[in-house]
Amino acid sequence: MIENKSRISINSLEVQRRIQQTLEYFIDFYGEENYQGYSTELAFISGNSKSNSKVLLELLDLPPSIESQERALLFNPALPTDSAANYIRKSIDNYIGVLHTKLETMTSKEFQAFIEEFLESGQDLLDYLMNSELGSADWIHEYEAALMLRSIYVVQKYLNEEKRKTCERNLPQAYAFIANLENERLALPFLFWTISDDGDHPLSREDFNTNFNSADEDSHVWVDENFIHSLCVPPSVWKDINESASPTYVFNIESGTFALNNQTPNAATYGRGNSSHIKSEASQSYSFTAGMGDGYYPVLPFFDNIGEFQSLIAFFTHVIDLEVIRERISFNYLTFAHRIPIKLGYIDCDGSLTFGDESVYTNHTDEVIIEYTNLPKEKYLVVAFIDSSDGEPSRVFELAVMRDRMKRNYEVLFELFPELTNRKDLV
Repeated sequence: MIENKSRISINSLEVQRRIQQTLEYFIDFYGEENYQGYSTELAFISGNSKSNSKVLLELLDLPPSIESQERALLFNPALPTDSAANYIRKSIDNYIGVLHTKLETMTSKEFQAFIEEFLESGQDLLDYLMNSELGSADWIHEYEAALMLRSIYVVQKYLNEEKRKTCERNLPQAYAFIANLENERLALPFLFWTISDDGDHPLSREDFNTNFNSADEDSHVWVDENFIHSLCVPPSVWKDINESASPTYVFNIESGTFALNNQTPNAATYGRGNSSHIKSEASQSYSFTAGMGDGYYPVLPFFDNIGEFQSLIAFFTHVIDLEVIRERISFNYLTFAHRIPIKLGYIDCDGSLTFGDESVYTNHTDEVIIEYTNLPKEKYLVVAFIDSSDGEPSRVFELAVMRDRMKRNYEVLFELFPELTNRKDLV
């Protein structure tokens, strides 16, 4: 029988170890030239969190010696978030400008031929993106989908009526998909974060879940590619979790509404009788409709590649579908694939956070909740990841509470896309 509350100490968890590859393996696989490029002084400075912020700002104006240097620089916590966001924004504007010029200068015949290139694969790509329970992803599909949908966005925003009608007539569902997202003010975040093309500009969904710190003690030890420098490494206990045998990491929703709270129900919830509606002033909470309604859901801690605690993530996919969740978190770029992140705000943590049914706090029901203890005492970023599968985002499928590098990475994202903050119309 499942207890009404599970208490999990963050100190008791062991990070899932990855297969480490030696430096010699890296040189053999990628070649001596690439290794020498990675080990240049500028690349190390860019990724070193102890680097002077003035030096990092100067490096933003220099061409990177290698691609990873640019990403290491942008996701270095010593670089101001607004500087990183402005750099990425300029890159996106440049990408859109180049695509705009390309499409605008096409003749009607050339434009028709360009659009027809997507006729055979367009619906398959859209179906791929609309799979809300995505278990696997392919960078080729991501790249093709990104090119198609970004082109449609440019057509809708900047091109003449003739080309808009040509595009809508040939790709009606994809055209409506982007129009719906634009109506929700979510088209740009979707096109340049939710779907990733792995390299056309210095921003991909995977980068925000990656640790580029060259000052790490194992920075020159390369690991299995599925976890390379990941900020989303699950605990080793994850492989044993299931609804019946290991309920410790699973909470229960019966009212349909989830709640995150920084105090336990006894300290934070509304009282009984004459004391009803009296709430602790220190209590903070966030609540919303769970992605798949009532059911049992897991919430897991995640660490970076050297074991530093980064986040707690609740997955609103039923525990009965554990294999879907397992596959999502097995690959860094899949963790939040095809979702749209929404900044809910911050929550003060005095050492513990609880996850569970909102009714436990409001009506003292006996649904199962989870309390994580011995957490670092600080202010955590709270992010909801909403389903974008139909172009009309609504349901929350993941809730992440972030700190350290992961928190800073996502603060760059919300600086870049302010439309992802204060979206009470969505969450």
